[in-house]
Amino acid sequence: MKKVIALRKKDDQERMEEDLILDTYLQALGMIEAPADQDAA
Repeated sequence: MKKVIALRKKDDQERMEEDLILDTYLQALGMIEAPADQDAA
């Protein structure tokens, strides 16, 4: 519940930035695959 409240306090831009950073770390660790549009680059 505390996590939900903390997320609601953040603005959309801040949440999006944190998600992007988390995705970057997870990709670097091999825990998730890069999105298809990044594979072509």
